Amino acid sequence: MDHVTDDFYKGVANLGEVIYDSFHFAKVYEIFGPKWKDVASVVCLFAKDFCKKEVLGGIQVNDYVNEFRVRVANTREPAGASVKSLLHFTQLMKTSEFQQFNYYDGDKNRDHYDGRVDPPIINLDNVSKTNIPVAMFVAEHDRMATDKDSRKLAKKLGPQTVIEYTVVKNFDHYSFSMYKPGSNEAEAYLKRLAYWVQ
Repeated sequence: MDHVTDDFYKGVANLGEVIYDSFHFAKVYEIFGPKWKDVASVVCLFAKDFCKKEVLGGIQVNDYVNEFRVRVANTREPAGASVKSLLHFTQLMKTSEFQQFNYYDGDKNRDHYDGRVDPPIINLDNVSKTNIPVAMFVAEHDRMATDKDSRKLAKKLGPQTVIEYTVVKNFDHYSFSMYKPGSNEAEAYLKRLAYWVQ
């Protein structure tokens, strides 16, 4: 995950420990959840980059998404997101390792990981052993799940698991849910998706 170019996630990756400690201290486990409004101003004192992106809000309108859908989505309250999931994603970005969540504290890691100070590596061979086929659709312009990182994951999972790997042209991260109806790219993607879902 070391090819992520999204500034928001890069900023969170640099502030991971501060964000974790602050949210844990405030007993906030969900960004934009029920307690978010109570703590947002305090969090934003020391996590300005994080809050700047949050204030700008929402999904950017660009050539790869349906403008109407994006504008409607951006008028709504954002869906809650797990603080731990966000930090785990950015941890993977920083370390380039598929490993369990780092609690930023040796004692907490020991408690969670049978005495180990460092979070254990996630054995991707176990995914292959489940014999569940995976079709990977990767957006050409995705700044979070880049083609380079996705190919690295596909290689680790192996061809016995990854039964299709398709780079969807003229898509970004949000295009999968906010695609432009009728576009050639969306139609091709939906056709392949329907094929695997049947």
